Amino acid sequence: MHILIVGISFSGKSNFAKSLAAQQSRVIVFDPLKSSGWPSHAQKYSDPEHFLKVISTAQNAHVFVDESKMLWDANPKEADKLLYNRRHQGLLIYLIAQRTNMIPPNGRNMCSRVFAFKQQKFDADILAQEKTEEFRQLPRIEKNHFIGSDGFNTSFYSLDYSNGLPPKIISN
Repeated sequence: MHILIVGISFSGKSNFAKSLAAQQSRVIVFDPLKSSGWPSHAQKYSDPEHFLKVISTAQNAHVFVDESKMLWDANPKEADKLLYNRRHQGLLIYLIAQRTNMIPPNGRNMCSRVFAFKQQKFDADILAQEKTEEFRQLPRIEKNHFIGSDGFNTSFYSLDYSNGLPPKIISN
Protein backbone atom coordinates (compact mmCIF):
# COMPACT_ATOMS: atom_id res chain seq x y z
CA MET A 1 0.00 0.00 0.00
CA HIS A 2 1.54 3.28 -1.15
CA ILE A 3 0.14 6.78 -0.62
CA LEU A 4 -0.31 9.71 -2.99
CA ILE A 5 -0.41 13.24 -1.53
CA VAL A 6 -1.25 15.99 -4.03
CA GLY A 7 -2.15 19.65 -3.87
CA ILE A 8 -1.25 23.04 -5.25
CA SER A 9 1.53 25.08 -3.64
CA PHE A 10 0.77 26.26 -0.10
CA SER A 11 -2.35 24.07 0.20
CA GLY A 12 -0.95 22.15 3.21
CA LYS A 13 0.34 18.94 1.61
CA SER A 14 3.97 19.27 2.74
CA ASN A 15 3.02 20.06 6.34
CA PHE A 16 0.65 17.09 6.26
CA ALA A 17 3.42 14.81 4.94
CA LYS A 18 5.88 16.08 7.55
CA SER A 19 3.28 15.48 10.26
CA LEU A 20 2.90 11.87 9.08
CA ALA A 21 6.69 11.44 8.94
CA ALA A 22 7.05 12.71 12.53
CA GLN A 23 4.89 9.78 13.69
CA GLN A 24 7.21 7.13 12.21
CA SER A 25 10.41 5.69 13.65
CA ARG A 26 12.30 4.95 10.40
CA VAL A 27 11.92 7.67 7.78
CA ILE A 28 13.72 8.25 4.49
CA VAL A 29 13.05 11.49 2.60
CA PHE A 30 13.73 12.62 -0.94
CA ASP A 31 13.38 16.40 -0.96
CA PRO A 32 15.24 18.14 -3.78
CA LEU A 33 14.29 21.55 -2.35
CA LYS A 34 15.86 20.66 1.04
CA SER A 35 12.92 22.14 2.91
CA SER A 36 12.84 22.31 6.69
CA GLY A 37 10.39 20.54 8.97
CA TRP A 38 11.20 16.91 8.30
CA PRO A 39 11.84 14.91 11.50
CA SER A 40 15.43 15.19 12.75
CA HIS A 41 15.77 11.40 12.72
CA ALA A 42 14.92 11.18 8.99
CA GLN A 43 17.56 10.24 6.42
CA LYS A 44 17.33 13.07 3.86
CA TYR A 45 18.44 13.09 0.23
CA SER A 46 18.19 15.78 -2.44
CA ASP A 47 19.92 14.11 -5.40
CA PRO A 48 17.54 11.76 -7.25
CA GLU A 49 20.19 9.27 -8.44
CA HIS A 50 21.78 9.02 -4.98
CA PHE A 51 18.35 8.59 -3.38
CA LEU A 52 17.36 5.84 -5.85
CA LYS A 53 20.63 4.01 -5.17
CA VAL A 54 20.14 4.19 -1.37
CA ILE A 55 16.50 3.17 -1.55
CA SER A 56 17.29 0.09 -3.65
CA THR A 57 18.71 -1.63 -0.54
CA ALA A 58 16.66 0.08 2.20
CA GLN A 59 14.30 -2.01 4.29
CA ASN A 60 11.34 -1.41 6.60
CA ALA A 61 10.88 2.34 6.33
CA HIS A 62 8.38 5.05 5.51
CA VAL A 63 9.71 6.77 2.39
CA PHE A 64 8.54 10.31 1.60
CA VAL A 65 9.20 11.48 -1.94
CA ASP A 66 8.61 15.22 -2.21
CA GLU A 67 8.51 16.74 -5.69
CA SER A 68 8.00 13.17 -6.96
CA LYS A 69 8.06 14.15 -10.62
CA MET A 70 11.80 14.77 -10.32
CA LEU A 71 12.39 11.03 -9.78
CA TRP A 72 10.56 10.11 -12.99
CA ASP A 73 12.40 12.88 -14.84
CA ALA A 74 15.77 11.62 -13.56
CA ASN A 75 15.22 7.87 -13.99
CA PRO A 76 11.76 6.61 -14.99
CA LYS A 77 12.67 2.92 -14.78
CA GLU A 78 14.03 3.19 -11.22
CA ALA A 79 11.16 5.45 -10.15
CA ASP A 80 8.71 2.77 -11.31
CA LYS A 81 10.70 0.11 -9.42
CA LEU A 82 10.36 2.19 -6.29
CA LEU A 83 6.63 1.45 -6.34
CA TYR A 84 6.57 -2.00 -7.92
CA ASN A 85 9.41 -3.79 -6.15
CA ARG A 86 10.22 -1.96 -2.94
CA ARG A 87 7.07 -2.95 -1.03
CA HIS A 88 8.63 -6.41 -0.67
CA GLN A 89 11.43 -4.70 1.27
CA GLY A 90 8.91 -3.29 3.74
CA LEU A 91 8.89 0.20 2.26
CA LEU A 92 5.75 2.33 2.38
CA ILE A 93 6.11 5.05 -0.25
CA TYR A 94 4.45 8.47 0.04
CA LEU A 95 4.49 10.29 -3.31
CA ILE A 96 4.05 14.06 -2.94
CA ALA A 97 3.34 16.31 -5.92
CA GLN A 98 1.72 19.61 -6.77
CA ARG A 99 -0.35 18.17 -9.58
CA THR A 100 -1.94 14.77 -10.02
CA ASN A 101 -0.80 14.52 -13.63
CA MET A 102 2.86 14.95 -12.57
CA ILE A 103 2.82 11.32 -11.44
CA PRO A 104 2.54 8.80 -14.30
CA PRO A 105 -0.75 6.83 -14.35
CA ASN A 106 0.92 3.55 -13.31
CA GLY A 107 2.54 5.35 -10.37
CA ARG A 108 -0.80 6.80 -9.26
CA ASN A 109 -2.47 3.42 -9.59
CA MET A 110 0.11 1.78 -7.33
CA CYS A 111 -1.05 4.14 -4.55
CA SER A 112 -3.97 2.60 -2.72
CA ARG A 113 -4.60 5.74 -0.61
CA VAL A 114 -4.86 9.30 -1.82
CA PHE A 115 -4.82 12.49 0.23
CA ALA A 116 -5.70 15.41 -2.03
CA PHE A 117 -5.64 19.09 -1.23
CA LYS A 118 -6.84 21.88 -3.52
CA GLN A 119 -6.33 20.94 -7.18
CA GLN A 120 -7.12 22.39 -10.57
CA LYS A 121 -10.21 20.92 -12.24
CA PHE A 122 -8.16 18.84 -14.69
CA ASP A 123 -6.25 17.13 -11.88
CA ALA A 124 -9.38 16.71 -9.76
CA ASP A 125 -11.09 15.01 -12.71
CA ILE A 126 -8.20 12.55 -13.05
CA LEU A 127 -8.54 11.55 -9.39
CA ALA A 128 -12.33 11.32 -9.69
CA GLN A 129 -12.01 8.99 -12.69
CA GLU A 130 -9.32 6.83 -11.10
CA LYS A 131 -10.47 6.77 -7.48
CA THR A 132 -13.77 8.33 -6.37
CA GLU A 133 -16.17 11.10 -7.43
CA GLU A 134 -15.65 13.13 -4.24
CA PHE A 135 -12.36 14.36 -5.66
CA ARG A 136 -14.30 16.59 -8.08
CA GLN A 137 -14.74 18.97 -5.11
CA LEU A 138 -10.99 19.73 -4.93
CA PRO A 139 -11.03 22.98 -6.95
CA ARG A 140 -13.32 24.50 -4.28
CA ILE A 141 -11.68 23.12 -1.14
CA GLU A 142 -10.10 25.54 1.35
CA LYS A 143 -6.45 25.77 2.34
CA ASN A 144 -5.42 23.10 4.90
CA HIS A 145 -8.48 21.00 4.09
CA PHE A 146 -8.23 17.78 2.11
CA ILE A 147 -9.96 14.62 1.01
CA GLY A 148 -8.63 11.16 1.82
CA SER A 149 -9.77 7.99 0.09
CA ASP A 150 -8.78 4.38 -0.34
CA GLY A 151 -11.24 4.01 -3.23
CA PHE A 152 -13.86 2.47 -0.95
CA ASN A 153 -14.15 4.97 1.88
CA THR A 154 -13.74 8.72 1.57
CA SER A 155 -13.27 11.22 4.40
CA PHE A 156 -12.81 14.97 4.67
CA TYR A 157 -10.02 16.33 6.87
CA SER A 158 -8.43 19.56 7.99
CA LEU A 159 -5.11 20.52 9.55
CA ASP A 160 -5.25 22.24 12.95
CA TYR A 161 -2.26 24.48 13.66
CA SER A 162 -3.50 25.72 17.05
CA ASN A 163 -0.70 23.85 18.85
CA GLY A 164 1.99 24.68 16.29
CA LEU A 165 3.83 22.35 13.97
CA PRO A 166 3.34 19.56 13.22
CA PRO A 167 -0.36 20.17 12.71
CA LYS A 168 -3.03 17.94 14.17
CA ILE A 169 -5.13 16.09 11.58
CA ILE A 170 -8.86 16.45 12.21
CA SER A 171 -11.54 14.34 10.55
CA ASN A 172 -14.53 16.48 9.52
